[in-house]
Amino acid sequence: MKAFIVYCHPSEDSFTRCVRDSFIKGLVDSGNEYVISDLYKMNFKTDMSEAEYLRDSNYNDTPRLQDDVLAEQKKIQESDAIVFIYPVFWTEAPAKLVGWFDRVWSYGFAYGNKTMKVLDKALVLCTAGNETEKLERFGLLDAMKKVMLHDRLFNRAAQSDFVVFGGMSKGNSTRDRNWNQNLNIAYQKGKTLFDFTIRGETEADYRAVENLVRESFWNVYRPGCSEHLVIHLLRDDASFVKELSFVMEKDGHIIGQNVFAKTVIQTDEGKPVPVLTMGPICIAREYQRKGYGKALLDYSLEQAAQLGFGAVLFEGNIAFYGKSGFDYARNFGIRYHDLPENADSSFFLCRELIPGYLKSVSGVYQTPSVYYVKDEVVEEFDRLFPAKEKQKLPGQLFD
Repeated sequence: MKAFIVYCHPSEDSFTRCVRDSFIKGLVDSGNEYVISDLYKMNFKTDMSEAEYLRDSNYNDTPRLQDDVLAEQKKIQESDAIVFIYPVFWTEAPAKLVGWFDRVWSYGFAYGNKTMKVLDKALVLCTAGNETEKLERFGLLDAMKKVMLHDRLFNRAAQSDFVVFGGMSKGNSTRDRNWNQNLNIAYQKGKTLFDFTIRGETEADYRAVENLVRESFWNVYRPGCSEHLVIHLLRDDASFVKELSFVMEKDGHIIGQNVFAKTVIQTDEGKPVPVLTMGPICIAREYQRKGYGKALLDYSLEQAAQLGFGAVLFEGNIAFYGKSGFDYARNFGIRYHDLPENADSSFFLCRELIPGYLKSVSGVYQTPSVYYVKDEVVEEFDRLFPAKEKQKLPGQLFD
Protein backbone atom coordinates (compact mmCIF):
# COMPACT_ATOMS: atom_id res chain seq x y z
CA MET A 1 0.00 0.00 0.00
CA LYS A 2 1.14 3.58 -0.54
CA ALA A 3 1.60 6.54 1.78
CA PHE A 4 1.87 10.13 0.59
CA ILE A 5 4.35 11.98 2.82
CA VAL A 6 4.13 15.76 2.98
CA TYR A 7 7.42 16.87 4.51
CA CYS A 8 8.07 20.45 5.52
CA HIS A 9 11.34 21.62 7.07
CA PRO A 10 13.81 24.22 5.79
CA SER A 11 16.96 22.29 6.79
CA GLU A 12 18.34 18.78 6.42
CA ASP A 13 20.37 19.44 9.57
CA SER A 14 17.44 18.75 11.88
CA PHE A 15 15.85 16.20 14.13
CA THR A 16 12.74 16.41 11.93
CA ARG A 17 14.76 15.06 9.02
CA CYS A 18 15.77 12.09 11.19
CA VAL A 19 12.10 11.49 12.06
CA ARG A 20 11.30 11.49 8.36
CA ASP A 21 14.05 8.98 7.55
CA SER A 22 13.14 6.67 10.45
CA PHE A 23 9.47 6.72 9.50
CA ILE A 24 10.26 5.92 5.87
CA LYS A 25 12.52 3.03 6.90
CA GLY A 26 9.72 1.53 9.00
CA LEU A 27 7.25 1.99 6.16
CA VAL A 28 9.51 0.28 3.63
CA ASP A 29 10.51 -2.50 6.05
CA SER A 30 6.83 -3.40 6.42
CA GLY A 31 6.49 -3.90 2.67
CA ASN A 32 4.82 -0.62 1.75
CA GLU A 33 5.69 2.16 -0.67
CA TYR A 34 5.56 5.94 -0.52
CA VAL A 35 5.69 9.13 -2.50
CA ILE A 36 6.98 12.31 -0.89
CA SER A 37 6.57 16.04 -1.38
CA ASP A 38 9.42 17.94 0.26
CA LEU A 39 7.84 21.37 0.20
CA TYR A 40 11.04 23.38 0.74
CA LYS A 41 13.07 21.42 -1.82
CA MET A 42 10.19 21.72 -4.28
CA ASN A 43 9.90 25.41 -3.49
CA PHE A 44 6.16 24.82 -3.42
CA LYS A 45 4.27 28.05 -4.06
CA THR A 46 2.32 28.75 -0.88
CA ASP A 47 0.76 32.15 -1.58
CA MET A 48 -2.81 31.79 -2.81
CA SER A 49 -3.37 33.94 -5.89
CA GLU A 50 -6.36 36.25 -6.20
CA ALA A 51 -7.82 33.96 -8.87
CA GLU A 52 -7.51 30.97 -6.53
CA TYR A 53 -9.10 32.91 -3.69
CA LEU A 54 -12.05 34.02 -5.82
CA ARG A 55 -12.49 30.51 -7.17
CA ASP A 56 -12.73 28.98 -3.69
CA SER A 57 -14.59 31.78 -1.93
CA ASN A 58 -17.27 31.83 -4.62
CA TYR A 59 -17.50 28.01 -4.64
CA ASN A 60 -16.59 27.72 -8.30
CA ASP A 61 -14.95 24.86 -10.17
CA THR A 62 -13.28 27.33 -12.50
CA PRO A 63 -10.73 28.54 -13.37
CA ARG A 64 -8.68 25.35 -13.73
CA LEU A 65 -6.38 24.63 -10.82
CA GLN A 66 -2.65 25.21 -11.27
CA ASP A 67 -0.49 22.26 -12.30
CA ASP A 68 1.41 22.15 -9.01
CA VAL A 69 -1.87 21.84 -7.08
CA LEU A 70 -3.20 19.16 -9.43
CA ALA A 71 0.04 17.20 -8.98
CA GLU A 72 -0.40 17.19 -5.20
CA GLN A 73 -4.04 16.17 -5.47
CA LYS A 74 -3.06 13.35 -7.82
CA LYS A 75 -0.61 12.03 -5.21
CA ILE A 76 -3.43 11.96 -2.68
CA GLN A 77 -5.81 10.12 -4.99
CA GLU A 78 -3.17 7.48 -5.76
CA SER A 79 -2.33 6.84 -2.09
CA ASP A 80 -3.91 4.97 0.80
CA ALA A 81 -2.64 7.22 3.58
CA ILE A 82 -1.29 10.73 4.04
CA VAL A 83 1.47 11.62 6.52
CA PHE A 84 2.55 15.11 7.55
CA ILE A 85 6.03 15.54 9.05
CA TYR A 86 7.05 19.02 10.21
CA PRO A 87 8.38 21.13 13.12
CA VAL A 88 6.11 23.22 15.32
CA PHE A 89 6.60 26.95 14.73
CA TRP A 90 4.70 29.04 17.29
CA THR A 91 2.09 26.33 17.94
CA GLU A 92 1.49 25.89 14.22
CA ALA A 93 2.87 24.14 11.19
CA PRO A 94 5.39 26.08 9.09
CA ALA A 95 3.82 28.72 6.85
CA LYS A 96 4.76 26.72 3.78
CA LEU A 97 2.65 23.77 4.95
CA VAL A 98 -0.26 26.05 5.89
CA GLY A 99 -0.05 27.48 2.38
CA TRP A 100 -0.04 23.95 0.96
CA PHE A 101 -3.40 23.35 2.67
CA ASP A 102 -4.71 26.73 1.45
CA ARG A 103 -4.09 25.78 -2.16
CA VAL A 104 -4.38 21.96 -2.28
CA TRP A 105 -7.52 21.74 -0.11
CA SER A 106 -9.44 23.47 -2.92
CA TYR A 107 -13.16 23.75 -3.56
CA GLY A 108 -14.44 20.73 -5.47
CA PHE A 109 -11.62 18.60 -4.13
CA ALA A 110 -11.44 18.80 -0.32
CA TYR A 111 -14.82 20.43 0.27
CA GLY A 112 -18.02 21.35 -1.52
CA ASN A 113 -18.75 18.83 -4.26
CA LYS A 114 -15.55 17.15 -3.18
CA THR A 115 -13.78 14.51 -5.23
CA MET A 116 -11.00 13.79 -2.74
CA LYS A 117 -10.99 10.14 -1.69
CA VAL A 118 -11.40 9.21 1.95
CA LEU A 119 -7.96 7.90 2.87
CA ASP A 120 -7.47 4.87 5.08
CA LYS A 121 -5.08 6.68 7.42
CA ALA A 122 -3.87 10.18 8.23
CA LEU A 123 -0.85 10.64 10.48
CA VAL A 124 0.82 13.78 11.82
CA LEU A 125 4.40 13.58 13.14
CA CYS A 126 5.66 16.92 14.42
CA THR A 127 8.69 17.96 16.41
CA ALA A 128 8.65 20.66 19.09
CA GLY A 129 11.21 22.52 21.15
CA ASN A 130 8.96 22.69 24.20
CA GLU A 131 8.43 19.53 26.18
CA THR A 132 5.14 17.75 25.63
CA GLU A 133 4.09 18.31 29.26
CA LYS A 134 4.36 22.07 28.80
CA LEU A 135 2.42 21.96 25.54
CA GLU A 136 -0.34 20.05 27.33
CA ARG A 137 -0.34 22.29 30.41
CA PHE A 138 -0.98 25.45 28.41
CA GLY A 139 -3.50 23.79 26.06
CA LEU A 140 -1.22 24.18 23.06
CA LEU A 141 -1.09 20.49 22.16
CA ASP A 142 -4.87 20.24 22.21
CA ALA A 143 -5.09 23.33 19.98
CA MET A 144 -2.66 21.83 17.46
CA LYS A 145 -4.60 18.56 17.37
CA LYS A 146 -7.90 20.36 16.85
CA VAL A 147 -6.57 22.33 13.90
CA MET A 148 -5.00 19.33 12.15
CA LEU A 149 -7.35 16.48 13.05
CA HIS A 150 -10.70 18.22 13.46
CA ASP A 151 -10.38 20.85 10.75
CA ARG A 152 -7.86 20.04 8.04
CA LEU A 153 -8.22 16.25 8.20
CA PHE A 154 -11.83 15.99 9.40
CA ASN A 155 -13.78 13.36 7.42
CA ARG A 156 -10.88 13.02 5.00
CA ALA A 157 -9.41 9.84 6.49
CA ALA A 158 -11.00 6.82 8.15
CA GLN A 159 -8.42 6.94 10.96
CA SER A 160 -6.12 9.71 12.13
CA ASP A 161 -3.34 10.09 14.68
CA PHE A 162 -1.21 12.96 15.97
CA VAL A 163 2.23 12.45 17.49
CA VAL A 164 4.41 15.22 18.87
CA PHE A 165 8.08 14.71 19.74
CA GLY A 166 8.54 17.34 22.44
CA GLY A 167 11.67 18.71 24.10
CA MET A 168 13.81 18.37 20.97
CA SER A 169 15.29 21.85 20.61
CA LYS A 170 19.08 21.95 20.53
CA GLY A 171 19.23 23.75 23.85
CA ASN A 172 17.01 21.28 25.67
CA SER A 173 18.69 18.84 28.08
CA THR A 174 16.21 16.10 27.16
CA ARG A 175 17.14 16.17 23.46
CA ASP A 176 19.98 13.64 23.59
CA ARG A 177 18.24 11.45 26.15
CA ASN A 178 15.08 11.13 24.06
CA TRP A 179 16.71 11.05 20.63
CA ASN A 180 16.85 7.29 20.00
CA GLN A 181 13.56 6.61 21.76
CA ASN A 182 11.74 9.15 19.59
CA LEU A 183 13.29 7.85 16.39
CA ASN A 184 12.22 4.34 17.34
CA ILE A 185 8.67 5.64 17.77
CA ALA A 186 8.86 7.20 14.31
CA TYR A 187 10.14 3.91 12.88
CA GLN A 188 7.32 1.95 14.54
CA LYS A 189 4.75 4.43 13.25
CA GLY A 190 6.03 3.74 9.75
CA LYS A 191 6.12 0.00 10.25
CA THR A 192 2.56 -0.11 11.61
CA LEU A 193 0.96 2.62 9.49
CA PHE A 194 -0.88 -0.09 7.66
CA ASP A 195 -2.13 -3.08 9.59
CA PHE A 196 0.16 -5.70 8.10
CA THR A 197 3.80 -6.68 7.74
CA ILE A 198 5.60 -8.69 5.06
CA ARG A 199 8.52 -10.93 5.98
CA GLY A 200 10.36 -14.01 4.79
CA GLU A 201 8.68 -17.37 5.29
CA THR A 202 10.19 -19.63 7.98
CA GLU A 203 9.87 -23.35 8.53
CA ALA A 204 7.47 -22.65 11.39
CA ASP A 205 5.11 -21.05 8.85
CA TYR A 206 4.94 -24.02 6.48
CA ARG A 207 1.71 -25.65 7.61
CA ALA A 208 -0.09 -22.34 8.13
CA VAL A 209 0.91 -21.26 4.62
CA GLU A 210 -0.22 -24.55 3.11
CA ASN A 211 -3.56 -24.22 4.89
CA LEU A 212 -3.91 -20.66 3.61
CA VAL A 213 -3.11 -21.69 0.05
CA ARG A 214 -5.56 -24.59 0.21
CA GLU A 215 -8.36 -22.39 1.55
CA SER A 216 -7.67 -19.67 -1.02
CA PHE A 217 -7.58 -21.93 -4.08
CA TRP A 218 -10.19 -24.52 -3.10
CA ASN A 219 -12.73 -25.00 -5.92
CA VAL A 220 -11.41 -21.94 -7.77
CA TYR A 221 -9.73 -23.46 -10.84
CA ARG A 222 -10.86 -27.07 -10.36
CA PRO A 223 -12.83 -29.10 -7.85
CA GLY A 224 -10.54 -29.00 -4.81
CA CYS A 225 -7.04 -27.71 -5.56
CA SER A 226 -3.41 -28.75 -5.90
CA GLU A 227 -1.59 -25.52 -5.10
CA HIS A 228 -0.95 -26.43 -1.46
CA LEU A 229 0.96 -29.52 -2.62
CA VAL A 230 2.88 -27.47 -5.19
CA ILE A 231 4.22 -25.07 -2.55
CA HIS A 232 5.00 -28.01 -0.25
CA LEU A 233 7.14 -29.66 -2.93
CA LEU A 234 8.60 -26.42 -4.26
CA ARG A 235 10.48 -25.68 -1.04
CA ASP A 236 12.70 -28.74 -1.63
CA ASP A 237 13.12 -28.19 -5.36
CA ALA A 238 16.31 -26.84 -6.94
CA SER A 239 14.31 -24.08 -8.64
CA PHE A 240 13.06 -22.63 -5.34
CA VAL A 241 14.31 -19.16 -4.37
CA LYS A 242 14.23 -19.18 -0.58
CA GLU A 243 15.02 -15.46 -0.34
CA LEU A 244 11.83 -14.74 -2.29
CA SER A 245 9.35 -16.74 -0.22
CA PHE A 246 7.19 -14.25 1.64
CA VAL A 247 4.29 -14.16 4.07
CA MET A 248 2.00 -11.27 4.96
CA GLU A 249 0.88 -11.00 8.59
CA LYS A 250 -2.02 -9.09 10.12
CA ASP A 251 -2.84 -9.14 13.83
CA GLY A 252 -0.42 -12.03 14.32
CA HIS A 253 -1.97 -14.22 11.62
CA ILE A 254 -0.67 -15.07 8.15
CA ILE A 255 -3.13 -13.69 5.60
CA GLY A 256 -1.03 -13.85 2.42
CA GLN A 257 1.96 -15.47 0.76
CA ASN A 258 4.01 -15.40 -2.42
CA VAL A 259 6.88 -17.46 -3.76
CA PHE A 260 9.22 -17.51 -6.76
CA ALA A 261 11.12 -20.20 -8.65
CA LYS A 262 13.92 -20.08 -11.21
CA THR A 263 13.29 -21.21 -14.76
CA VAL A 264 14.40 -20.36 -18.31
CA ILE A 265 13.29 -19.19 -21.70
CA GLN A 266 14.68 -21.40 -24.44
CA THR A 267 15.41 -18.92 -27.21
CA ASP A 268 14.86 -19.73 -30.85
CA GLU A 269 18.65 -19.73 -31.17
CA GLY A 270 18.91 -22.47 -28.54
CA LYS A 271 20.23 -20.26 -25.76
CA PRO A 272 18.63 -20.45 -22.29
CA VAL A 273 17.74 -17.08 -20.72
CA PRO A 274 17.27 -17.30 -16.92
CA VAL A 275 14.03 -15.84 -15.57
CA LEU A 276 11.68 -16.28 -12.63
CA THR A 277 8.22 -17.70 -12.38
CA MET A 278 5.89 -16.81 -9.54
CA GLY A 279 3.30 -18.47 -7.38
CA PRO A 280 1.24 -19.70 -5.90
CA ILE A 281 0.38 -16.26 -4.56
CA CYS A 282 -2.73 -15.69 -2.49
CA ILE A 283 -4.54 -13.58 0.07
CA ALA A 284 -7.05 -15.01 2.56
CA ARG A 285 -10.49 -14.68 1.04
CA GLU A 286 -11.82 -12.31 3.69
CA TYR A 287 -9.03 -9.82 2.87
CA GLN A 288 -9.25 -9.94 -0.92
CA ARG A 289 -10.03 -6.80 -2.94
CA LYS A 290 -8.79 -4.55 -0.14
CA GLY A 291 -5.29 -3.72 -1.43
CA TYR A 292 -3.40 -6.44 0.44
CA GLY A 293 -2.69 -8.51 -2.66
CA LYS A 294 -1.18 -5.64 -4.61
CA ALA A 295 0.93 -4.62 -1.61
CA LEU A 296 2.31 -8.15 -1.32
CA LEU A 297 2.88 -8.44 -5.06
CA ASP A 298 4.66 -5.10 -5.43
CA TYR A 299 6.90 -5.77 -2.44
CA SER A 300 7.80 -9.24 -3.76
CA LEU A 301 8.67 -7.91 -7.19
CA GLU A 302 10.83 -5.16 -5.71
CA GLN A 303 12.77 -7.72 -3.68
CA ALA A 304 13.25 -9.91 -6.76
CA ALA A 305 14.58 -6.91 -8.67
CA GLN A 306 17.01 -6.07 -5.87
CA LEU A 307 18.41 -9.61 -6.08
CA GLY A 308 19.23 -8.99 -9.74
CA PHE A 309 16.65 -11.17 -11.49
CA GLY A 310 15.75 -9.94 -14.95
CA ALA A 311 12.12 -10.91 -15.57
CA VAL A 312 9.11 -12.76 -14.17
CA LEU A 313 6.74 -14.89 -16.28
CA PHE A 314 3.69 -16.74 -15.04
CA GLU A 315 0.00 -17.42 -15.56
CA GLY A 316 -2.42 -14.77 -14.28
CA ASN A 317 -5.17 -12.25 -14.91
CA ILE A 318 -4.01 -9.09 -16.66
CA ALA A 319 -6.82 -7.07 -15.03
CA PHE A 320 -5.07 -7.47 -11.66
CA TYR A 321 -1.43 -8.03 -12.50
CA GLY A 322 -1.38 -5.31 -15.15
CA LYS A 323 -1.64 -2.78 -12.31
CA SER A 324 1.79 -3.93 -11.15
CA GLY A 325 3.50 -3.63 -14.53
CA PHE A 326 2.77 -7.01 -16.13
CA ASP A 327 2.00 -7.28 -19.83
CA TYR A 328 1.13 -10.12 -22.16
CA ALA A 329 4.22 -12.29 -22.65
CA ARG A 330 3.54 -12.39 -26.38
CA ASN A 331 4.40 -8.69 -26.52
CA PHE A 332 7.93 -9.66 -25.44
CA GLY A 333 8.19 -12.39 -28.08
CA ILE A 334 7.83 -15.18 -25.50
CA ARG A 335 5.64 -18.21 -26.18
CA TYR A 336 4.08 -20.60 -23.66
CA HIS A 337 5.36 -24.15 -23.96
CA ASP A 338 2.98 -26.73 -25.49
CA LEU A 339 0.44 -24.04 -26.43
CA PRO A 340 -0.86 -24.33 -30.01
CA GLU A 341 0.14 -21.45 -32.24
CA ASN A 342 -3.28 -19.81 -32.54
CA ALA A 343 -4.50 -20.57 -29.01
CA ASP A 344 -5.45 -17.83 -26.55
CA SER A 345 -2.33 -16.83 -24.60
CA SER A 346 -3.84 -13.92 -22.67
CA PHE A 347 -3.26 -15.80 -19.41
CA PHE A 348 0.52 -15.80 -19.95
CA LEU A 349 2.07 -12.66 -18.47
CA CYS A 350 5.50 -11.11 -18.18
CA ARG A 351 7.21 -8.26 -16.39
CA GLU A 352 10.77 -7.15 -16.88
CA LEU A 353 12.56 -6.40 -13.62
CA ILE A 354 15.58 -5.08 -15.50
CA PRO A 355 14.45 -2.73 -18.29
CA GLY A 356 15.36 -4.19 -21.69
CA TYR A 357 16.26 -7.61 -20.24
CA LEU A 358 14.15 -9.42 -22.84
CA LYS A 359 15.01 -7.11 -25.74
CA SER A 360 15.65 -9.17 -28.87
CA VAL A 361 14.71 -12.36 -27.00
CA SER A 362 12.29 -14.70 -28.76
CA GLY A 363 11.59 -18.16 -27.47
CA VAL A 364 9.61 -20.60 -25.35
CA TYR A 365 9.04 -20.33 -21.62
CA GLN A 366 9.47 -23.50 -19.57
CA THR A 367 7.38 -24.10 -16.44
CA PRO A 368 9.46 -25.86 -13.74
CA SER A 369 8.48 -29.53 -13.53
CA VAL A 370 7.68 -29.25 -9.81
CA TYR A 371 4.50 -27.37 -10.73
CA TYR A 372 3.09 -30.51 -12.37
CA VAL A 373 1.62 -32.84 -9.76
CA LYS A 374 -0.33 -36.05 -10.24
CA ASP A 375 -3.92 -36.28 -9.05
CA GLU A 376 -3.28 -39.32 -6.91
CA VAL A 377 -0.40 -37.56 -5.12
CA VAL A 378 -2.64 -34.56 -4.48
CA GLU A 379 -5.31 -36.84 -3.05
CA GLU A 380 -2.85 -38.48 -0.70
CA PHE A 381 -1.41 -35.17 0.49
CA ASP A 382 -4.87 -33.67 0.95
CA ARG A 383 -5.75 -36.33 3.51
CA LEU A 384 -3.39 -34.52 5.91
CA PHE A 385 -5.82 -31.59 6.02
CA PRO A 386 -9.40 -31.20 7.31
CA ALA A 387 -11.97 -32.66 4.92
CA LYS A 388 -13.54 -30.22 2.44
CA GLU A 389 -16.19 -30.73 -0.23
CA LYS A 390 -15.02 -30.62 -3.83
CA GLN A 391 -17.43 -28.85 -6.13
CA LYS A 392 -17.65 -28.46 -9.89
CA LEU A 393 -18.40 -24.75 -10.38
CA PRO A 394 -18.90 -22.46 -13.39
CA GLY A 395 -15.69 -20.81 -14.56
CA GLN A 396 -13.34 -23.54 -13.42
CA LEU A 397 -10.57 -24.28 -15.91
CA PHE A 398 -9.97 -27.95 -15.13
CA ASP A 399 -12.06 -30.99 -14.31
